[in-house]
Amino acid sequence: MKTKLITFRLWGYPLLLVLVLLGCSKAQTLVKILGTWEMVNVTDVDSDVTTNWLFDVDDIMVITNVPKYLPDSVLARWEGRYEVKVRVYKRYVKIYGFEGGMDYMNAEWEIVKSNKDVLILASNKEGGLLIKEFVKKKF
Repeated sequence: MKTKLITFRLWGYPLLLVLVLLGCSKAQTLVKILGTWEMVNVTDVDSDVTTNWLFDVDDIMVITNVPKYLPDSVLARWEGRYEVKVRVYKRYVKIYGFEGGMDYMNAEWEIVKSNKDVLILASNKEGGLLIKEFVKKKF
């Protein structure tokens, strides 16, 4: 009986601690990315179209293209789903369910940076690295 208790103390408590910390990290990551993010168009800074990514509470993700000067008009809209994942030191957003020209979005995106104002995602797609940078939309 004593050996089982010692074995649990050696492996059980640290394992339980790791599981709790990973769960907290996943919840914290989810809270950080919730909301609407405006994509920074680094290839065309003078573009008249703004792309917004909405991470909703029910794991629904909506991408919309809107005119920069008429933000209530929607030019295009796509809907998919997302899931936050945490693997030891890296955090990911798994995006899936996009169709109609947005299939390239269906991937695991590493969260490179996330705080209350900035979100940077990276995905290793087809031998290249795709990076998306965002600023939090203020309403």
